[in-house]
Amino acid sequence: MMMASEKESAGMWGGRLRKRCERGLLAPLQVCKDPALDTWKLYLVDWGYNTAKERQRAAANPRIQLLDVAQFADLLTGARAT
Repeated sequence: MMMASEKESAGMWGGRLRKRCERGLLAPLQVCKDPALDTWKLYLVDWGYNTAKERQRAAANPRIQLLDVAQFADLLTGARAT
């Protein structure tokens, strides 16, 4: 879950898009519930300890994008604008 200080800092970015990658589904789902955090682009990596059911649930959420290893690497290097 996002801490209060993170919520406060979200307002300091002037509405610019911020990115958050997670390996678990709970945090992105919590961010989705808070309209003050709508400027966050949310990603769930498709490896690690998340389950197939969690990945399906994330894929059904329009605010969460699933990433494979190559897409994650591209995101880190700025190779793709997503």
